Amino acid sequence: MLEVYLKPNADQAAVERQLRTIASRYPQFDFGSVRDLFELLQNLIFQVLGVLYLLVAVVGLPSLVALTNTLIIGVMERTREIGMLRSLGVTRAQVVEMVLAEAVLLATAGTGLGILAGLYLGRAMMPVFQASGVPTGYAVSPVGLAAAGMIGLLVGVLASICASAPDSANQRHRSIAA
Repeated sequence: MLEVYLKPNADQAAVERQLRTIASRYPQFDFGSVRDLFELLQNLIFQVLGVLYLLVAVVGLPSLVALTNTLIIGVMERTREIGMLRSLGVTRAQVVEMVLAEAVLLATAGTGLGILAGLYLGRAMMPVFQASGVPTGYAVSPVGLAAAGMIGLLVGVLASICASAPDSANQRHRSIAA
């Protein structure tokens, strides 16, 4: 990258024409303004963020399925326990609360460990970025941490809703046994 600074009374259009003529002789070089560079970098950042969001979706969806599966298996294994609790007067809403509490505990533990692993790996990658010549700094966003925690809890609640749906475990159990 080569920056050109003009004198205050220089003809910007003439200098730009001359620089474009010189740059045209060298196809490996590209001519542009700082604004062009800024737009290029901004587009690059948006593309990288798009790929990162896709990766989060690719990892997040199987996590939701795995948590739902874990909860459904837990409900299926406790069918007798739940039946005994229901015969003792526990309402369906209380059973749903029990499954919801279990899901929130699992989601909280998983989210907490995931956030800690992400913070560690982010910090561990800093020397790699610095060795490649990318000037970087390490910063943790409290808003990002809060958003990750809320998304983790939301996934837990969604999984518990799927697992505690009326007769969902029994229907799945019957289809597996058949």
